[in-house]
Amino acid sequence: MIYGTLANGVRMPLVGLGTYKIPIDKIPDVLESALAFGYRKIDTARYYGNEDAIGRYLALSGVPREELFISTKMDVEFLYYTLSFMGHRKKLPIRKESLRNAFFRQLERLHTNYVDMYMLHAAIPKYYKYWGNEVGKLYKEGYIKSIGVCSFSKHDFELFEAELGFVPMMNQIEISPYNTNKEIISFCKEKKVQVEAFATFGTTKKKPEAAKDLLENEIILDLSRKYNKSSSQVILRWVLEQGISVIPKASSKEHLRENIDVLDFELSHEDMLQIDTLDKSIFHRYFRR
Repeated sequence: MIYGTLANGVRMPLVGLGTYKIPIDKIPDVLESALAFGYRKIDTARYYGNEDAIGRYLALSGVPREELFISTKMDVEFLYYTLSFMGHRKKLPIRKESLRNAFFRQLERLHTNYVDMYMLHAAIPKYYKYWGNEVGKLYKEGYIKSIGVCSFSKHDFELFEAELGFVPMMNQIEISPYNTNKEIISFCKEKKVQVEAFATFGTTKKKPEAAKDLLENEIILDLSRKYNKSSSQVILRWVLEQGISVIPKASSKEHLRENIDVLDFELSHEDMLQIDTLDKSIFHRYFRR
């Protein structure tokens, strides 16, 4: 496994497992295979509804907690109703639960007493101050080892820093050869923010053929043959060589093994640039450039 170091000194595996939409009944088998293949970073979220299944298995897995890097997120739906209860939108249904209490419920579901990364699940400015203040307290108390955000643009970082006085340690954004996102990657590197890629195979068009189109692109296929690797491995390696972490979702043993078996080859500079030419700049609906 290869590791990166976050701005606060926390070490993080650069290859992890995404768990969105993995059926609950498959979680134990998926995690058993993933841990056996060397995965130590597991990415989940309150919104995914699988924290308990993941936490329960990890707690019984025999892998020491300090070897694991568990990431989870607070979704904006919860914040929406929380702020409604606080009087921001009085006509909305009331949810009498603070973010702090909701976070500790997440810890209970994950069967752990801390998380390695806690993230805001979307870039919506009206939540930055409330979320950041509450999460900042949990960070200082040791319940959160690092703070991250999702789909933040340069403008979002500027708003967040102006409100809270600090910069999150990670930005999880859409990155694929069709969405190279070079501008925000460069900005994050300047701010010492770790970038993490989701939708690495171009799947946020919400269409099954989206990933197939990218994986069968002629440039990707040519490089696959050149390096004797699969198309997905070529794409993951392209991401990693930019210093970006990846969390591809997989549920079969074949794909789990394939996605982590990307550490034994390097793409040439020319081949990296060739993949960059595929950029179409079609972004996830929550991302604002």
